[in-house]
Amino acid sequence: MVEGNPDGMKMFGMSADAEVSWSTARRGLAGTVKWPGNLEKKIDDFAAGALPPSLLPFVPDDDKKTIYLPVVTKSEALQAQMRRITLVFVEGNSKELRKLLDWIMPDAMPGQLATFLQLVRVLMHVRFDLLEPVCQEIRYGMPSVGRRIEICELVLAGYLCAREDTRKAGISSSATFDALFDKAIRPQLDAAGKEYIELTK
Repeated sequence: MVEGNPDGMKMFGMSADAEVSWSTARRGLAGTVKWPGNLEKKIDDFAAGALPPSLLPFVPDDDKKTIYLPVVTKSEALQAQMRRITLVFVEGNSKELRKLLDWIMPDAMPGQLATFLQLVRVLMHVRFDLLEPVCQEIRYGMPSVGRRIEICELVLAGYLCAREDTRKAGISSSATFDALFDKAIRPQLDAAGKEYIELTK
């Protein structure tokens, strides 16, 4: 069964007093958000003790200007069977999220972990400081052709700056980048890299 406070249940398009099963709530979200699929694919893994999966952000239908990040904060399993999952929806506010990232890396932190966190900083900057404002402008501002060209140039320049930031973080090659991730997702990384190159062209 799905239950939660008013704000949480609103993300399912339901009131806080609704009595609804996950399958019913899932059908209501079908085709609009992708995070439930991420969650279902990984249920067996983190029921057995694995870390919860990263869930895809989404924009609710009734608020097209706000991005939410679904985060699994707690899970309860019994005999490797998932019994309860606690999920919160965090507003994608870059100023607030940056507070979690703008701290000095401890001296004792392993190098690979420190590098990964620095990469996350770069990704957060690109996602919320570079791409989100221009996406909002294009979607709601109806910019002129000249302004759209300026936006493309701005984004490409931002990508170049991000590339330099990753180099400064110690990620100077694709091999260094790939080493930060599990080998099992190497094909997805390669596919994303190829897509990025095509889109920037």
